[in-house]
Amino acid sequence: MMLYLTGAASSLSNSSEAPQTDVSKSLGGYISSSIVPNGSINALFDMISLITLKNRNKETMAIGLINKFDKAVRNVEIKLVTRKDYIGKFKVAATAVGSDYMMEHIDNRYAEPIQAEFNDVDFYRAAVEVEILSPASPGEVISIQPLDINITIDEGGMEGTMNSIIKALANDYLYGARKLSNNKFELFSKEDNVISEPVECIAVCTEGAELKFNGYFYNEKNNTALISEELNPGEAVGLWLQREIFPKFCSDEELVKMSDDGVEFEKEENVELLITYELS
Repeated sequence: MMLYLTGAASSLSNSSEAPQTDVSKSLGGYISSSIVPNGSINALFDMISLITLKNRNKETMAIGLINKFDKAVRNVEIKLVTRKDYIGKFKVAATAVGSDYMMEHIDNRYAEPIQAEFNDVDFYRAAVEVEILSPASPGEVISIQPLDINITIDEGGMEGTMNSIIKALANDYLYGARKLSNNKFELFSKEDNVISEPVECIAVCTEGAELKFNGYFYNEKNNTALISEELNPGEAVGLWLQREIFPKFCSDEELVKMSDDGVEFEKEENVELLITYELS
C-alpha cells in the first residue's frame, strides 16, 4: 500500500512512470508515480503563519492510495493521528478511482471537489494530564502504575522534577511526556493502539513527591473511516485531505499589528495519516 501525489500528465494505466513531484500541484486528476514525501501529511500543506491565521481558508489537497501487494486487501480504514490543541483541523474524503487512475481535479488548493463527502477521522493517542502537587528530591523514584513506568529524578524542585520526567520518557518506546505548565504535564502513549477501557493511574513515590492524575489514561478521540471493503492488486482509492484553521487564534486587528511589527509566527503541527487493512 503506497501513497502517491496526484496531478500527473498521463495515466499510470498507460505507463508505470507518470511523475509529478510538485506538492502544490497535487490537486487531483491522474494519480502520479511520485510518492508522498514523508510519513505525515504535513508535507502537503504550508506551515501555519500569520497570513494563514488571518485568512483561515480551507485548503484541500489530493493523493492516491494504490494497492501494491500481489494480493487483495480488505477493510481498508483511515484515521488522522492528531492532537486536540492543534489549530489545524483536518477532514478526509475518499473517492473511487477507475482503471485509468483518474480522480476529480480542482483548480487550486482553496477550491473544493464536488464529488466528495468529508469526514472527521481524528484519532488521539491515549493520554492523561498529570499535576505535580509536591516536587521530588534528587534520586527519588516515581512509579506510575499500572503502566509500569519507573522514573528516577535527577534534579530536585518543581522544575527539576518536570525536566527529569520529560527527559526520562524521551527515549521510552511506549510513553512520552509533554509540559503543559510549570506543574502540569501530559503523559501520552507513543503507540497508535486503542485503550478499550479508560485506565486509572496512580503514582507511587519513594519519598515526598506527590502526583495527581486529572482523569483517566484513554483515547479521547478514536474516529476512523472505511475507505474500501476490498482493494485488489493495482487498484486505487483517491483521498482528499482538507485543513481548516480553527479556532480563531486572535482578532484580525491583532494579526495586522503583529504583521506590521514584523512579528514572525510559525506553528508546526505534526499530523500523521494512518491506514490499516487486512491481507486477503
